[in-house]
Amino acid sequence: MILSKKLIAAIMFCFGLVVMGATSATAYEVNITISGLENLDLAGFEFDVNYDGTLLTFDEYSLTEELGSFDSYDAEDRSDKEYATGTAYLAVVSYLTDSADFSTQSASFTLATISFSGDESALSGISLSNIILSDVDGNAIAFTVNGTHISAVPVPGTLLLLGAGLAGLAGLRRGRRSC
Repeated sequence: MILSKKLIAAIMFCFGLVVMGATSATAYEVNITISGLENLDLAGFEFDVNYDGTLLTFDEYSLTEELGSFDSYDAEDRSDKEYATGTAYLAVVSYLTDSADFSTQSASFTLATISFSGDESALSGISLSNIILSDVDGNAIAFTVNGTHISAVPVPGTLLLLGAGLAGLAGLRRGRRSC
């Protein structure tokens, strides 16, 4: 009887070491955020997450529900966790059709959180590409990217700057002609 208790204790100790060893791998979370949505309703996004697949392993991801609930089918996750080594595709489309449905959407929020395991030094090499942001009507939203942070750029302001620049160039050209 004593021998069996020692055997059970030894087995439990070994099992504890195996479980501890399996859970001691370090996981790193990377948040992909968006800001600048003060006057915009983000209704869909897609982008590639690029990383060094030899140093990092893409473990899992979670997506925002700022575009609608996945459980009530207001939004659909169209992501492909890893469609190529070192590249993951994340995408959400909202089926909400009215701007009022987005009235609670924050001006900035996390689009996705991705968990990686592997070499921490490779985290700085993570980048985003092939980014598409769209509003409720399916129109593209202009943006800038800084690492894993996307900033929406309101189109009217962008057009105003472009128009002012073109007007300035036209004024320079007329000024040269009159000389």
